[in-house]
Amino acid sequence: MFIQNTAITIAAEAEISRLILNKSEATLEVGASVSLTVTAVYVTGSTSDVTIKTDWSSNSEIAAVYACTITAKKEGTAVITVTYQGKTVIVNVSVSKKVKALTRDVNDFDLRVGKEQQVDRYLRGWIQRECNEEGSVVCR
Repeated sequence: MFIQNTAITIAAEAEISRLILNKSEATLEVGASVSLTVTAVYVTGSTSDVTIKTDWSSNSEIAAVYACTITAKKEGTAVITVTYQGKTVIVNVSVSKKVKALTRDVNDFDLRVGKEQQVDRYLRGWIQRECNEEGSVVCR
């Protein structure tokens, strides 16, 4: 019987200096989604897209994450944690209510040079920070 010595070569992955996300924060309406990408920067200076190799997690009912897609579940804020080979980065997620309807109080108006007309628009289901106390937006 003849046994031959066999060498096995195993390539170790290069050491990562940091992870980079294409977005460090996301602002979504309830029901909306956004996909992110993760790039590993190695100590050698080379880079690699590691999005599908990365662990994603959320400790919140505000936003869920599966693979690289964040989905807004309900109004509030959440932090998504992204980890690969011991390096971690976070994504801050802000979720607002979905605007259900935008209506105006004037359907017809006549604007001529030198004249002004104010039209108030009302947001149902969501009041923007830019709105006045009545919840209207003034268009000029």
